[in-house]
Amino acid sequence: MTAVEMALDEPRLAFCCNPYHRGGIERFMADLAVAWASAVGSAWFVLPAPRKPFRNAGTSRTVASILEKDCRASSRLHLIQPAVGAEFEFGTEAYRASVYARALVDMVPVGVPLMTSDDPAAWRAASWLASRNPSLLVVHGDYDGYYEQLRRYAGAAAAVVAISGRIRDNVAVRCPAIEAPVELVPTGIALGARPRSRAESQCAQLIWIGRMDESSKRVSDLPRIASALRRRGVRFQLTIAGDGPSRGLLEEVIRSAGLESCARFHGWASPAEVRRLLEASDLLLLPSNREGLPVAMMEAFAAGCAVVASRVSGVEDYERSPGATNCLWVHAVGDVEAAAESVRAALLVAHAERSRRAREFAETEFGIDRCAERYRVLGRNLAQRSSPRPAFGPMRHRLIRWTSAPVAAQRRLRVWAASR
Repeated sequence: MTAVEMALDEPRLAFCCNPYHRGGIERFMADLAVAWASAVGSAWFVLPAPRKPFRNAGTSRTVASILEKDCRASSRLHLIQPAVGAEFEFGTEAYRASVYARALVDMVPVGVPLMTSDDPAAWRAASWLASRNPSLLVVHGDYDGYYEQLRRYAGAAAAVVAISGRIRDNVAVRCPAIEAPVELVPTGIALGARPRSRAESQCAQLIWIGRMDESSKRVSDLPRIASALRRRGVRFQLTIAGDGPSRGLLEEVIRSAGLESCARFHGWASPAEVRRLLEASDLLLLPSNREGLPVAMMEAFAAGCAVVASRVSGVEDYERSPGATNCLWVHAVGDVEAAAESVRAALLVAHAERSRRAREFAETEFGIDRCAERYRVLGRNLAQRSSPRPAFGPMRHRLIRWTSAPVAAQRRLRVWAASR
């Protein structure tokens, strides 16, 4: 086989997402791109580069800043960064899609499968280029908006990927017209080093990490679980790391319940801080109303921290797994008493045993290398539908930009007026 033939036979994968790291999806895509380039084949990552920080970005890092070091270290990871400004942040979805599509056509070879984040504009761009680059539509969440988006774009998909069994089953029920294969591929994380051993704690160290949003994370159960534990005579310290719209209410409930002495708020934590907090904890509490596949759960297992979680998407798949014995306890959503009993049962298992089982479970199920291998197999089996014809030209991009400009200007004016 010649060098050219080997290059064409090499597994390839392209990624496309918004510029900023907003949560677990972007982190997963960055980790997968690095793992792919390190062990599988070539990867391209389309990430628009803001000329100056977006107004709505807050303190978020760009995804490119996460990837740049790995791009310099690997000749197989190609970072594509079209420069964008306020017109991208405030313009139409069609304009953002056109930026993605233009970069993909200009820089990503024909036939390379394309994975996008949950950004609707990225899904739209993928649908425009479906005849050029087979589209992998990954459904990361079990909620109405995702299924509506999937119904809109599934006709252009080469494959639909569900990250949990519940999502896979719901895709079949809620999107019955989909003709593309629906595959179950759980997400993964970079596991990091094995956690260091530590002494058994006389006071149980409990932790919750995430965005304080009642509708999805059900954070109001945290003080209820804490009160139930106190009634049972369990000694514990609860660390609540993160922030979000429900923080004020949560702080008030903890004060009114007299839990200030055993609960503390940490605020947002860097990835390194999250790892340190999890390694110092006995149990992660995860009383969510809904999830996709919880990144916090995977991170906890990797750090040797066991998990007490509600029976939601991405948790229930592993409830009866032999590997989850002595590191995962599951209860019904909203069942505070069952959650407290699960905590008490978990604390009867020696810390060293819980930690060992958690890390082994992470290595078996959630390593990003395992995830990359699953995508390699999926990509190899995709139907070859690609065409070299230009799927998106400069003229179309300019036309969409012209129609988007007045919308962007109007939105910027409203933001300016609101800040006066």
